[in-house]
Amino acid sequence: MAENLNTGTYRNGDPIPRGLSDSQWNTAGTSSGIFGACANFNNNEQNSCPFGKLYNFYAVTDPRNLCPTGWHVPTDDEWTILTSFLGGEEIAGGKMKSTGLQYWNSPNQDASNESGFSGLAGGMRYNFGLFDLSGFFGLWWSSTSLDGGGLAWFRSLSYSTDDVQRGNNSWEFGYSIRCLKD
Repeated sequence: MAENLNTGTYRNGDPIPRGLSDSQWNTAGTSSGIFGACANFNNNEQNSCPFGKLYNFYAVTDPRNLCPTGWHVPTDDEWTILTSFLGGEEIAGGKMKSTGLQYWNSPNQDASNESGFSGLAGGMRYNFGLFDLSGFFGLWWSSTSLDGGGLAWFRSLSYSTDDVQRGNNSWEFGYSIRCLKD
């Protein structure tokens, strides 16, 4: 997809919990309440367009599926295929970022969007609930867990570089999702 996922329901129509306070978001990953959750940046509905929603990794792994029928959350390997096709992680980021400064802080280094990915700096939600980095970073989950539970791979784009960063973080963080056609 050429935009971030912006659904508040799983594929079967069940709602994904959202509008959670910081403490509620924090408990989404505890043994007393493991569940998928999503949020608009700063819990502000106006941020859902164009940034989409931020999802914890429990929502990514939920068997009810986030992406529409015929689509899936890309694996870590599928993200690597994309960045390799675009010339490698060192330069692919500029080719994946939307141009201009409407959705990115200056300088939006080497943004050309020649890939059509149209990456936006939608920020993130920390595991403890606070929102951060809008304008600075766009972060997207893969569907690949690093260790079978607890950590998962993601990709990020930055306002100040033209690379794509690959990292892993705890399932409780809230990142954007891009769906890939099956």
